[in-house]
Amino acid sequence: MVGRVRFAALVLATAAAMLAPVLADAPVAGAATGRPVDGGAAMYPRAVRLAASGAANGRVLLTVTQFPAGGPAGAIYENTGGGFQRVGTVADPDARQGLCCTTLFELPRQVGALGAGTLLWAGAVGQDGGGERRMAIRLWASNDVGRSWRLLSTVARSGNSGGLWEPELAVDAAGRLVVYFADESQPGRSQVLVQAVSTDGVNWPARTVIVTGPQPGHRPGMAAVRRMPDGRWLLAYEVCGFGGQYDCVVRTRTSADATTWGDPARLDPVVTAADGRYLTATPTLATTATGRVLLIGQRVRNADGTDAAVNGRAMFTSLDNGRGPRGSRPRRAPRCRSGTATAPPPSSGCAAPTAPCSTPTRAAAWTPPTGSPPTARGCGCGTATAPPRSGSRSRRSSTTPQVCYRGRRCRCGR
Repeated sequence: MVGRVRFAALVLATAAAMLAPVLADAPVAGAATGRPVDGGAAMYPRAVRLAASGAANGRVLLTVTQFPAGGPAGAIYENTGGGFQRVGTVADPDARQGLCCTTLFELPRQVGALGAGTLLWAGAVGQDGGGERRMAIRLWASNDVGRSWRLLSTVARSGNSGGLWEPELAVDAAGRLVVYFADESQPGRSQVLVQAVSTDGVNWPARTVIVTGPQPGHRPGMAAVRRMPDGRWLLAYEVCGFGGQYDCVVRTRTSADATTWGDPARLDPVVTAADGRYLTATPTLATTATGRVLLIGQRVRNADGTDAAVNGRAMFTSLDNGRGPRGSRPRRAPRCRSGTATAPPPSSGCAAPTAPCSTPTRAAAWTPPTGSPPTARGCGCGTATAPPRSGSRSRRSSTTPQVCYRGRRCRCGR
């Protein structure tokens, strides 16, 4: 089943590969020119706006993976309002055998001996070690706003040649440091998402699996975790190995404490805009000072799987903590449009007559015919060949055939 979590799609001022975890709301501007941070090669940008660092609050710190002569390293940049300037380097000796997927995090509170405002940098090392490689997730710390760094710990090391990738950091409801990452070393699985939890950032018990997907060949990865304005944590991730137009599609799940995520095999809802557009690959999350949730991905696709015109220039945004129709009232569509029992109108999840009509409808989840349709709720709609049942809470009486998924009710004419 391909479920849906609704976000709105907005055109970005720039096609960014990362978002600072907390942003200020600002009006949409014209397209940016894409000015390079510096002249060297750089990959996997991640940024944080400082909020627990005293006089440094408000600065944006950025890390990228670079490839100098001495071996891959994490380059640290700072922006105080006049552009990014290089301020530090994380040079892990283990990275000489490969470095990938680095990230940056500011501790919002004390964890063990690590004070609030401590900067943490994590990366996956060792992917170029050959057939006997044993990749690891390494964690470094800085207490001077990124100028100098010390090795804090090895979060996890692979027990075989399977890779460990894409670390993401958070502090959970109990005040513990959590590192989420993709793990290719689990028996019988191509790749899973796991988490490691520590009370001090130094000692790490065995990691636990949080997302597997229903099938052994599914590859959940690229975790992005942020605390929402309502206090919950939102996890956005991709699932590759799914096949078809939804391969590597971005899905989400939530947690009340940042460590309890539900059934690992559950196939979570796809993030979509009201018009059916959705994201694939490399999700990155942020929240704004006013409580807006922002999400970007590598590609924006139309409901039919083709690349959207705004691909590379759009972000998805939610004002209801990323819940979509599952946790809030769906948005009212201004008018229903033409559609059929097998192809929904652009603004509604229920099928409408083939001729245009003006009856207001409620937006609802929709799955293209190639997938299994989700269960919908709401007013009595009937079936594809039968009119709405009596007692339907429609605005006006109608004999328009509507679709009721799996014999349940859907919001069609309220």
